[in-house]
Amino acid sequence: MEKQKFSIDRLLEKPFYLIAAAYPIFLTAVIGIGFIYLFNDEQISRNSLKPASPDTTIVISELTVQESKITSAIDLTQIASPTNEMIDKGKNLFVTVCSSCHGTEGKGDGVAGVALNPKPRNFHEETGWKNGRKFFEMYNTLEKGIALNGMPAYDYMAVEERVAILQYVRKTFMINAPMDTPQEITELDKTYSLSAGNKIAGTIPVNNAGVLIQKESLPKSQKTINAIAKINELRNSNPSAQLFFDISIDSEKAILTLLNSNLWMRSEQDFSRLITNETILNGFSPNIINLSNQQLRDLYTLLKTVLV
Repeated sequence: MEKQKFSIDRLLEKPFYLIAAAYPIFLTAVIGIGFIYLFNDEQISRNSLKPASPDTTIVISELTVQESKITSAIDLTQIASPTNEMIDKGKNLFVTVCSSCHGTEGKGDGVAGVALNPKPRNFHEETGWKNGRKFFEMYNTLEKGIALNGMPAYDYMAVEERVAILQYVRKTFMINAPMDTPQEITELDKTYSLSAGNKIAGTIPVNNAGVLIQKESLPKSQKTINAIAKINELRNSNPSAQLFFDISIDSEKAILTLLNSNLWMRSEQDFSRLITNETILNGFSPNIINLSNQQLRDLYTLLKTVLV
């Protein structure tokens, strides 16, 4: 049989032959790409984006420990007739505390208020005030805040500081700021004790709170160690000492349970009630319920002597 010669024209006349001829090439290419993917999977899946740099403009400062205190009382006449010294003080406080939202000119265009909806109060406007424009109404806003509007409460500030801020705002930004009647000022004083001083609660930041708790627990921890050491020394001379270790699954927790409550020292019954209530959580073994009355009495005497 005569061997047929390869002809392009013959392939074009019968496309099936063209597909059959290209199939091995296509299959080889697919397999090759597959091997490339498998051997470079780590590189392909690796994130090529550069890590985002931390925003150094956002600085979260830790609060300091503040003792609770009673601020000095204010003269109620300063509400109706503020002094220039109070206005100046209010200006400094406004710039520090309020301008980030309300803007330096009190127009509600501060950088921190851009994302708020509704926008921070524009003090130049005479309408739309949620709580009113009188002094006692504005003071209520500072005291309680307006949660729905994103306005926080400033009840942590001293009374004289809040009064100074309001007087600065009313004198500098507000148009035709309405005056309070003597009765309204008296009622405000009764509500918030402005003329008697205002009690401000202390603040303990989370980090400091952890340190304080740790410091408070140190004396009890040392007492626990000392008590266990003393009971251990009595093992050979006092059977109740060995009994304590026999009926405690966690001797440190058992001693700490006793240190956290002095009520058990009143009587053997109180002692029994404490150590048999949720025994595992208290550090004692459930087997404690099998003690005889005499064993319980001797154990009570031992622990009371050691922990006094």
